[in-house]
Amino acid sequence: DGDPLTYEFRVYADESLTTLVDSQTAVAQGAGGATTWQVATELDDNTDYWWTVQATDDEDLTGDWSAAARFFINTANDAPSTPPGGSPAMGAELTTTTPLLAVVHATDADLDALSYFFEIDTAATFDGFELEQSAELTEEVGVSTSWATQELTDNTTYYWRVRAFDGLAYGQWHSGWVFVNTANEAPAAPTVDHPGDAGEVSTRQPTLTVKAALDVDLDVLVYDFELYEDAEMTGLITAVAGAGLAWQVDQTLDDNRSYFWRARAVDAHGAAGDWSATVSFFVN
Repeated sequence: DGDPLTYEFRVYADESLTTLVDSQTAVAQGAGGATTWQVATELDDNTDYWWTVQATDDEDLTGDWSAAARFFINTANDAPSTPPGGSPAMGAELTTTTPLLAVVHATDADLDALSYFFEIDTAATFDGFELEQSAELTEEVGVSTSWATQELTDNTTYYWRVRAFDGLAYGQWHSGWVFVNTANEAPAAPTVDHPGDAGEVSTRQPTLTVKAALDVDLDVLVYDFELYEDAEMTGLITAVAGAGLAWQVDQTLDDNRSYFWRARAVDAHGAAGDWSATVSFFVN
């Protein structure tokens, strides 16, 4: 009808338009075919809001409410969150030298599109000669983004980390470490500790001890001990399997006599290493 119009604006905190945040009635029609209203209530940053508007003519006839439109408040850029997880798990043992590292997606308060940067190194400080860095990886569809490393070295510990980038700011690193172990290897022979070769003990039930053996697979080790009456190792007196670094002989030995003993390490997979050197001791 060409009647002059006024407008009522409403701002809601939810898409269903049930939680009213601010409103204004009788806003006079503006010039140039557009009418504006500045929200009076201070809105929360990094938050979605929905608004709608309705016109009223000079005879108090109102039109339909407009379709609600969403807008997002973003007063300043915020860095992405720290990724909440990734794989392989912390301390995982890898059976491949070309693993796939994956990160659970970070979140961004500003709703920016994210990308990711991975690093892997043999140094926990990520400044070693083996440092490898990914290119910028666009966030993949789904809940995670992955990166395939170059070939790693077997029997080696690697440290890896990943962070998100929103185009302006980096988030904090998510970090982990893994051990590359493509095949099990038997441990090395332990070193005899006490009694040493040609040593003397003052008890008839001595405790035999070894120094820890080296295992390139970093397995937990146990030890087998054997005690003999002769240097040729033909007359076994007693033995034990699966002991710690020390074992007290479970028989009473003869005084003023020499005995011979050795030990070996066994890993968590049952692989036994070589026997230590055979050493003798004298009971006195």
